Amino acid sequence: LNRVFCNETAIEPEIKANRLQVFPNPAAGEISISGFEGEARIFNSAGIKVWSGVIRLNQKIDLRYLPTGIYLLKTGSASVKFVLKN
Repeated sequence: LNRVFCNETAIEPEIKANRLQVFPNPAAGEISISGFEGEARIFNSAGIKVWSGVIRLNQKIDLRYLPTGIYLLKTGSASVKFVLKN
Protein backbone atom coordinates (compact mmCIF):
# COMPACT_ATOMS: atom_id res chain seq x y z
CA LEU A 1 0.00 0.00 0.00
CA ASN A 2 1.41 3.37 -1.05
CA ARG A 3 0.76 6.47 0.99
CA VAL A 4 0.23 9.87 -0.56
CA PHE A 5 0.92 13.00 1.43
CA CYS A 6 -0.35 16.40 0.44
CA ASN A 7 1.20 19.64 1.62
CA GLU A 8 -1.54 22.27 1.48
CA THR A 9 0.91 25.18 1.27
CA ALA A 10 2.20 23.79 -2.02
CA ILE A 11 -1.01 24.85 -3.80
CA GLU A 12 -1.54 28.15 -2.00
CA PRO A 13 0.30 30.33 -4.59
CA GLU A 14 -1.85 28.86 -7.35
CA ILE A 15 -5.02 29.75 -5.46
CA LYS A 16 -3.79 33.31 -4.89
CA ALA A 17 -2.83 33.62 -8.55
CA ASN A 18 -6.40 32.91 -9.58
CA ARG A 19 -7.66 35.84 -7.46
CA LEU A 20 -5.39 38.51 -8.98
CA GLN A 21 -7.30 40.52 -11.57
CA VAL A 22 -6.56 43.60 -13.66
CA PHE A 23 -9.50 45.44 -15.16
CA PRO A 24 -10.68 46.81 -17.45
CA ASN A 25 -8.69 44.84 -19.98
CA PRO A 26 -7.99 46.48 -22.36
CA ALA A 27 -7.56 49.62 -20.25
CA ALA A 28 -7.41 53.28 -21.18
CA GLY A 29 -5.07 55.16 -18.88
CA GLU A 30 -5.97 53.56 -15.57
CA ILE A 31 -6.15 50.00 -14.28
CA SER A 32 -7.84 48.59 -11.22
CA ILE A 33 -6.35 45.65 -9.36
CA SER A 34 -8.32 43.28 -7.19
CA GLY A 35 -7.53 40.14 -5.25
CA PHE A 36 -4.07 41.22 -4.13
CA GLU A 37 -2.30 43.46 -1.64
CA GLY A 38 1.47 43.88 -1.51
CA GLU A 39 4.47 44.70 -3.65
CA ALA A 40 4.02 44.52 -7.41
CA ARG A 41 5.77 45.53 -10.61
CA ILE A 42 4.60 46.27 -14.14
CA PHE A 43 6.76 45.41 -17.15
CA ASN A 44 6.33 46.37 -20.80
CA SER A 45 6.59 43.83 -23.64
CA ALA A 46 10.37 44.42 -23.84
CA GLY A 47 10.74 43.33 -20.22
CA ILE A 48 11.51 46.81 -18.90
CA LYS A 49 10.05 47.69 -15.51
CA VAL A 50 7.75 50.70 -15.97
CA TRP A 51 6.08 50.79 -12.54
CA SER A 52 6.64 49.37 -9.08
CA GLY A 53 4.94 49.94 -5.78
CA VAL A 54 2.74 48.61 -3.05
CA ILE A 55 -0.83 47.77 -4.03
CA ARG A 56 -3.66 48.21 -1.59
CA LEU A 57 -6.95 46.34 -1.90
CA ASN A 58 -8.95 47.47 -4.97
CA GLN A 59 -6.40 50.14 -5.85
CA LYS A 60 -6.36 52.04 -9.14
CA ILE A 61 -3.07 52.84 -10.87
CA ASP A 62 -2.69 55.75 -13.27
CA LEU A 63 -0.75 54.60 -16.36
CA ARG A 64 -1.64 57.46 -18.74
CA TYR A 65 2.07 58.21 -19.16
CA LEU A 66 2.67 54.82 -20.82
CA PRO A 67 2.23 54.12 -24.53
CA THR A 68 -0.29 51.66 -25.93
CA GLY A 69 0.95 48.10 -25.59
CA ILE A 70 0.91 44.79 -23.76
CA TYR A 71 2.03 44.86 -20.13
CA LEU A 72 2.63 42.33 -17.37
CA LEU A 73 1.71 42.90 -13.73
CA LYS A 74 3.88 40.69 -11.50
CA THR A 75 3.56 39.93 -7.82
CA GLY A 76 5.58 37.51 -5.75
CA SER A 77 3.39 34.57 -6.73
CA ALA A 78 1.33 35.58 -9.77
CA SER A 79 1.34 37.53 -13.00
CA VAL A 80 -1.37 38.93 -15.25
CA LYS A 81 -1.08 40.32 -18.78
CA PHE A 82 -3.14 43.35 -19.76
CA VAL A 83 -3.47 45.67 -22.73
CA LEU A 84 -3.16 49.43 -22.39
CA LYS A 85 -4.71 51.66 -25.04
CA ASN A 86 -3.68 55.27 -24.41
